[in-house]
Amino acid sequence: MSNILIIGDKIIDEYVEVIPKKISAEVPILVSDILERTIKPGGADNVRALFEQLGHRAHLVSGYNVEEIAPELKKPHLKHRTYPRKIRYMCDGYQMARYDENEEISSACECEYGKLLAQKDAADGQLVWDTIVVADYAKGSVRTPTIQSIVKHQNSRFVYVHTKRDPTEWLQARPTPPPIMFCNEEEYARYLDVYDHFELVVRTHGEAGAQIVRYGDSQEFVPAVAARVISTNGAGDSLMAGFIHEHISGKSPTRSLVTGVVAASITISRPYCGYIDGIEELNEQTRIHTDQRSSPEPV
Repeated sequence: MSNILIIGDKIIDEYVEVIPKKISAEVPILVSDILERTIKPGGADNVRALFEQLGHRAHLVSGYNVEEIAPELKKPHLKHRTYPRKIRYMCDGYQMARYDENEEISSACECEYGKLLAQKDAADGQLVWDTIVVADYAKGSVRTPTIQSIVKHQNSRFVYVHTKRDPTEWLQARPTPPPIMFCNEEEYARYLDVYDHFELVVRTHGEAGAQIVRYGDSQEFVPAVAARVISTNGAGDSLMAGFIHEHISGKSPTRSLVTGVVAASITISRPYCGYIDGIEELNEQTRIHTDQRSSPEPV
């Protein structure tokens, strides 16, 4: 079990379950009755929830809530503490529509992360956080001062970064240890010249699977696990959480990626993101997928 500090954009995921009733007489749209509203952690908060399901101590700092972990960093002048919200309208588990609110977190939430990253356990004097995960959804929590503080003050064994922004700052900052980067195909193509200079990148390929890339050299590819797709929401978060869960325990990047791909397959078969169903199912499904990958092809 690791102590994982997650720095990134908290997003509120609201799911509204509806039942279709009729076609509107005003305009040709569906009229539905609302059955239930459910609030789930989203964005970096979903990453936190996933790590907790996998048995780790995970804490999220997302601008406003920094004082929950480090009271001395409290910012009393922050009056408007609204996080981005995604509202999804669901029918029988499938998404019908989505509306987004408060697309950015106020710039006032920038804070000094140095003291937070340097926290030590009162009992043994060891650093509290052995793993740093940055989940940057380009909503405002991760900015240049944030990256500078992480690079300057963190002394963790592992640093993992997923950013939807230009990763150049992470490359130029040269943190130690070098961060393992996560990105999808679109993000990799957009910033190809940057990602090709990182020591290790985990690049996802949507429904095809995911791949390890070292200094621009594409290496081991892990195909996706066959699953009934209900929603791809949160698949990337689950893949990252599954990978990190194995990697911080000493597994190789390829072996870790297998677990990440399995975690993503479990998530996409559920109507809501953030479900891996615990460590037991993940271990069992990973074992099955590993056995299948190592079995010889039929003649």
